[in-house]
Amino acid sequence: MNQDSICRNLVRLTEAPDARLRRLPREQLNPAEQHVLALLELIGLLQELYLEDDDLPVAERVAGLSQDQCARFDAALLALELPRERRRLRTVWRALLQGLEGAPLETRVLTVAERCERHIRALSRLAFGDGAGGERLQAQLVAYLDAHQAQVPDWPRPGAKQAAQSHATAPASTRTFLREGSGDKYLFVFRQNDAEALLDDWLREHPAAFYTGGSRRPATTLREARGNSRWFHGMPEGAVLGQLKPGRTARMPSRRDLYGPPVDAVLAALAEDFAWAVFSWPNTMQESPLAWLGSDAVLADAWDRNLRRHARTLALISRYRQLDSLPQLAGGVQFGESHGYGEAALVAAEGEPWLPWLVVNISSCTTQVWRRWTHRLQSCAVLPNNCGNALRVAYRTTDRDAYLALWNDLDYDRGIVEATVCGRDDPLRILQSFNAARHGSAFHTANFLSERHGWAYSHVHGGGLGEHHAMFHAQDTAITRRVTAFAAAQSRWYLSGWW
Repeated sequence: MNQDSICRNLVRLTEAPDARLRRLPREQLNPAEQHVLALLELIGLLQELYLEDDDLPVAERVAGLSQDQCARFDAALLALELPRERRRLRTVWRALLQGLEGAPLETRVLTVAERCERHIRALSRLAFGDGAGGERLQAQLVAYLDAHQAQVPDWPRPGAKQAAQSHATAPASTRTFLREGSGDKYLFVFRQNDAEALLDDWLREHPAAFYTGGSRRPATTLREARGNSRWFHGMPEGAVLGQLKPGRTARMPSRRDLYGPPVDAVLAALAEDFAWAVFSWPNTMQESPLAWLGSDAVLADAWDRNLRRHARTLALISRYRQLDSLPQLAGGVQFGESHGYGEAALVAAEGEPWLPWLVVNISSCTTQVWRRWTHRLQSCAVLPNNCGNALRVAYRTTDRDAYLALWNDLDYDRGIVEATVCGRDDPLRILQSFNAARHGSAFHTANFLSERHGWAYSHVHGGGLGEHHAMFHAQDTAITRRVTAFAAAQSRWYLSGWW
């Protein structure tokens, strides 16, 4: 088996809802299954000890090990006939825990933290093997499973081909979030990536000008608006492409003001100055949308028809008719989180009669650290992802601490979380929706999941440590407002736009 197949089989072994290693208490498992479970726990623990940057969590984990746990690890290595690993493990445990029997927990933790640094090389050899060949313990575990398939019936027989798991996926939605208010503005948010042909078609019938700083440049094509630049790289901040009303002076929008509560005042000022205007909209760190704004229903309908002509490119993100207050009507909100990943989704679920779904994506690139937490959650569905090289799993968030711990690993290679989704619907449908949401756009994916399942919370990665951008969308705008209020009240968080 290749590494992807091994990964999928190991995930199914413990995470499939009907897997024996998940649904049966440890004491009801046969000895071979108990050894497999113990070795998976040991692999995850060793990888966690080696990969964790902070010594204190590592020390707390080791100091909290019981004699029963250590005995299970030793018995598993003995059963797998791994005398070298068994000696190493005993040496490491002795080096880390010797003389600490009966000591207060605080003393044990501080002493282990000091000792871990000195024995990091031994931990590395145990977790990842002696060479570049990968994880020796996992390879030995797979060999043991192949040899003991009769005792571990959930493990596929060596050489057996697994039947492909069929799963119909619904086509991507063609509807887009629409809200109507009692105001006089029309707002359309759309993808910058798809904007060049869209705007050129519009400008052929609606000549305009490009306003930036104190300058004005007539424009009948987008290239002309950009000073005959060959490529359209998006609207500069503070620039407007539009048709100025007679007697009005162009006031340039500040992108910063579009991020928070001033957004309504900015939109009102633009609608006063322009018959219609296109300008930059808050981005997701990976894609930059634009917005079309006007206060004339005839112009808005003409723009809507223009968007529909380009619908195959999935340009449209959201639209509002007779808009009065965007924060009151918005279904989608973006915000930066410096801590507490996942908490906003629990706020969204408050008052609902069901616990939300946590959706994870597990591939051969991830370690086994996640097992420490997932066994505390209720696994309800497993499905191969679109590429077939990984498995998605849907868990009920039955344990708040385990749920938040998994989200907290978002910044690390060991992270597996993808999203938290309203718990209203069947978990297999949730996973099928992820496979069907092939837009390549965080906006459209959030819209799609929200439309089908009520609400969805996910993240977009900006590229560096801590550069995660939360994306939340709900069909019920009251839920969006509740999540927005929660995000706005957190220290060091920041709102970064609505859609």
